[in-house]
Amino acid sequence: MEYKYSINSSRNNVWNTLIRLEEIYHKTSPAHHFFRVRGGGPLAEKSVIDCEETVDGQHVKHVFEMDRFEENSCIVYSSKKTITTMPNGNVFNSETICCFYINDVDVLDLNKTDLYFAVLLVFPNPVIRFVASLLGTYGTWKPHIVEESLNLARIIESGPSH
Repeated sequence: MEYKYSINSSRNNVWNTLIRLEEIYHKTSPAHHFFRVRGGGPLAEKSVIDCEETVDGQHVKHVFEMDRFEENSCIVYSSKKTITTMPNGNVFNSETICCFYINDVDVLDLNKTDLYFAVLLVFPNPVIRFVASLLGTYGTWKPHIVEESLNLARIIESGPSH
């Protein structure tokens, strides 16, 4: 699942907001419970993040570890063990990979930045992937990705006070 959008802000402002995701995470969606960087502070190269969210009754717990952290360019973090509890009580494990890529829209316009956000759900086997598709996992989470992306763009565009 992915979403790409242009933000009326400089690349540096986009970056500085993303590394402070812990401070604004709850503002990007009412489905977000928390996003905590262990040890506090902004996101950094070796960050470990505890995160929980619930969308359409699917409660998800992640423990993310930073995979790539390139200033003003990209942030990639993954959870090797994402635990999802379905509304019927069934629990399954998966892996979740989140990617943010930042690019200039036009080198002549430094106040316009493209932000690409992707979330990859990796299931441990084809049976669980099939069951997840039957239960509407992708249909549930794709609109959530769009919602949090649009709200993140509004937050960034509103400036440093958020």
